[in-house]
Amino acid sequence: MMRTHAALALAVLSLVCVPSASALDPIPFVRTPDAQFENLPDYAFEPNYMTLDGDLRIHYVDAGPADGPPILLLHGEPSWSYLYRKMIVPLAAAGYRVIAPDLIGFGRSDKPTNRSDYTYTRHVNWIAELLVALDLQQTTLFCQDWGGLIGLRLVAAYPERFSGVIAGNTSLSGGPPVTIGPPSHPKPPGPTFAEWLEYSQTVPVFDTGIIIQGATASTMPTAVVEAYRAPFPDEDETYLAGAREFPTLVGTDLAENQAAWTVLQSWTKPFLTTFSDGDSITWGAELRFIEHVPGAANEPHVIVQNAGHFLQEDKGEELAALMLDFLARNGPAPAAGALPVRSLKISRLTKPAGEQGAALKSDSIDGTAATFNPIADGLSLTVVEPGGPGVTLTIPPGDPDWRVSAKRFKWRAKTAPHPQGLATVSVGTSGSVFKLKAKAKDVDATAITGFASIDVSLAIGDDVWTGPTPPCVLSGSGSTLKCR
Repeated sequence: MMRTHAALALAVLSLVCVPSASALDPIPFVRTPDAQFENLPDYAFEPNYMTLDGDLRIHYVDAGPADGPPILLLHGEPSWSYLYRKMIVPLAAAGYRVIAPDLIGFGRSDKPTNRSDYTYTRHVNWIAELLVALDLQQTTLFCQDWGGLIGLRLVAAYPERFSGVIAGNTSLSGGPPVTIGPPSHPKPPGPTFAEWLEYSQTVPVFDTGIIIQGATASTMPTAVVEAYRAPFPDEDETYLAGAREFPTLVGTDLAENQAAWTVLQSWTKPFLTTFSDGDSITWGAELRFIEHVPGAANEPHVIVQNAGHFLQEDKGEELAALMLDFLARNGPAPAAGALPVRSLKISRLTKPAGEQGAALKSDSIDGTAATFNPIADGLSLTVVEPGGPGVTLTIPPGDPDWRVSAKRFKWRAKTAPHPQGLATVSVGTSGSVFKLKAKAKDVDATAITGFASIDVSLAIGDDVWTGPTPPCVLSGSGSTLKCR
């Protein structure tokens, strides 16, 4: 990653003035050089851009099938779509179209250099423009931090475009008072919002990597800290106007937020809260949504354990699983029979001419997520690599030459916390029934509470799974099998 004075030179060259909605109101901005985003860990997604009214360019990740039900992931301050990398892959692999934009001023999106060009209303309008341009319908919103302040305004403005909301570690000012509580978990240590506001305006070097590390429960690898710094070369204040300004905007647009709350107080579509146990700033904010949003009444609200303010960084995979459970309960759902798998290696075994046995062919395919789809004449297997195109293979019924292995399954056991090992998945058919068998390897079987394998059958044409053995559980209608 480039964090040198050469980056600053490129920044100066990229500083331009373009007309906004009014030619009399030009918005100067910088555009982070592409080199800053090379070789970021676990973030190989192809960039997508759209030019907004005013000629500012917004970046967004667009992963998963184009015709899948959309999921909109909105980040906050001072992060970017990199925060969602652990969630994008499993959600896309499950058959959803995942849209994760970078707010203007963050990530790969353009960054106005004047702090006065950042307003709450403008941010809402910028994301609204993307929502409408992509024509997202039946959208499920996940929002955190400023993602909620912006995203919930969008839900209120375009309720017909949203089918459900999942909110974590966020809030929306202007709402009715909370009369329930106290929160189910003790207030964690940490700064108040007033302390964060003071810090954000006075710290000499606004180091986004250190800020995000300070608001997570886990220790991030150095490369991940650098990835959060990537949009802001050398912590140059030219790029950081938005990051500096955002904390000062909290509490503005009160009338607009009160109008949004009027809509939310009549919102009957599903609304789930997934706050964390380690965020001192939003502690208890979930109660306002639980009490005053009707759609929250029947949802199993969650306090995510061992996670800080940026819970997507700490518990991204867990949040993705909670989202898939939410979607299985409430919809919209992709085609029945999808089985998401975290990591796959697919190989074809061939028998050399004149020899006994089988040899591994060299054209193996590695992927980090996949979707199994039972079909009438075999098994359709789609492998999705982060940022890359999906590769779909069709395995004919009973073909003995194909072997599919899934790596790094995570098992949950009472006697040993999260032992990990390799697992294999063999695919075969018997009449109109597919059988999937997973067996743990290199794991002490006693640590899996007497469980070492699963055998599951799926009847073609319906969503009935049979034979799962705990700790593997079925979610929703039974179309997803999860082994923890």
